[in-house]
Amino acid sequence: MLLRVYARLRAEKEIRVPLVLVGRKGWLFEDVFMTIEELELEPYVVHLDSVSDEDLRYLYHAAGALVTPSLYEGFGLPALEAQHCGCPAIVSDRGSLPEIVGENGLIISLENDDAWVEALAQIKNDLDFREKAIDDGFKQAEKFSWAKSAKQTQSLYLGQSDGSQADTLPEDRQ
Repeated sequence: MLLRVYARLRAEKEIRVPLVLVGRKGWLFEDVFMTIEELELEPYVVHLDSVSDEDLRYLYHAAGALVTPSLYEGFGLPALEAQHCGCPAIVSDRGSLPEIVGENGLIISLENDDAWVEALAQIKNDLDFREKAIDDGFKQAEKFSWAKSAKQTQSLYLGQSDGSQADTLPEDRQ
C-alpha cells in the first residue's frame, strides 16, 4: 500500500523526495521488492537494512515524515521516537499506533489510499500543517518515558492498580 501511495504521490502530486525504507528484510519481503520493480520505483526507493540508534535519530530528524501503514504494531516505538525527534508520524488506525500518536495524531485507515496520498502531500507542501503536526507530536511524546513505564511495570508486579503507589514502597522493595 505504501508503495502504491508513493507512486501516486510522484505521479499525481509531483512529489520528488525519496522513499527510505528502514529495517531488516522480514516476513514476505520479496513482495515489497517485486512491487518496487512493478511500479518502476527502483531509482526512488532506498532500503537501509541495518541502522544504528544514532543513525536512526539522524534519519528521523531529516525525514519529512515517518509513515507506518501497519496492520499490527505491538507498541509503535518508531512512531514515538519520530515524534520525539520532531518528525511527523503518519500511522494506520490499527494496533497501538492511534494511542501512540494521540488524538491529534495523523491516523489513517489502511483501506483509504486517497487519504494517505492527501496526508503525505499535505505534510510535504503545507508548512503550517507540518508545524502543527510536529508540535502535536512533541506534546504527545512527552507523555511517555522509560521511568514511567518502569514504575507502572513495577506496580503491576507488586499487584498495585497503577504506578502512583510505587514511590511509597519500603526501600527494600523498590
